[in-house]
Amino acid sequence: MVVNLRTSGCAPAALAIAALMPSVTGCPAPADQPCAGLDYTDAGVTREQYAPCAKAMIRKLDEIWRNTQDAFNYNLSDGERARGRQACLKASSELARLINQAGGTDRLTRLGWADAELSQFNRDIEHARNQYIVACLYGDALGTTPSQIDGSHLEARHIADSLP
Repeated sequence: MVVNLRTSGCAPAALAIAALMPSVTGCPAPADQPCAGLDYTDAGVTREQYAPCAKAMIRKLDEIWRNTQDAFNYNLSDGERARGRQACLKASSELARLINQAGGTDRLTRLGWADAELSQFNRDIEHARNQYIVACLYGDALGTTPSQIDGSHLEARHIADSLP
């Protein structure tokens, strides 16, 4: 018997089950979801398990930084700057998706993990992301256009580089 999940009302339940499968089965998360399916304990997540997620977050933060620079490069045309700002917001949204896959801001930044360096990494990611979002959205008006990479971004990258 074939059941149409859309018309049977089972679609939400099927999606919920599918979302839980990596953690239930122990299967690794798909390549496009490196932060999904993390196995949390009271101590947080292991370095080995968190490494792909952390490195994906750093790549997105690097992308946000590059696009923020384009958004406020007055040697570029208005259209190029607008594309830089749009790309900054898109990359920030993608970083937010990774953070949500990893358990959300509360789990990452407000709960202390046993590995103090990973706890610091999480706080650094959130801080740098917030700085860049403000710059991307309001840089001209507030004079907050970053002229150099945020220090918390550099610290987070250093920690991510030390992961296996």
